[in-house]
Amino acid sequence: MDSNYSIFQQKLVKLLQCPLSLEIFEDPVMLLPTGQIYDRKFIQMWLNDKSTCPNTNIKLSFYHLIPVYILKDVIQVIANTFSEFNNIKNVKND
Repeated sequence: MDSNYSIFQQKLVKLLQCPLSLEIFEDPVMLLPTGQIYDRKFIQMWLNDKSTCPNTNIKLSFYHLIPVYILKDVIQVIANTFSEFNNIKNVKND
């Protein structure tokens, strides 16, 4: 496999990972008011214990979780286009 393709694939996977779980998003949601995106299951677990945004550490006096449908669609298109994408679980951050 071409090394440029491999680098591209690694970078793409990192963009599609939940920052909390480091797994590919399954149900991406945007945390308002911070605008950060997480997988719903993991951000809900976080918010059950804490009242801050995990990425920004901003104290949340309120929050809303808004579905990010386009990201879910993009992940599905990539998974359908690149068969090896389905075998990727995690890519460790450098």
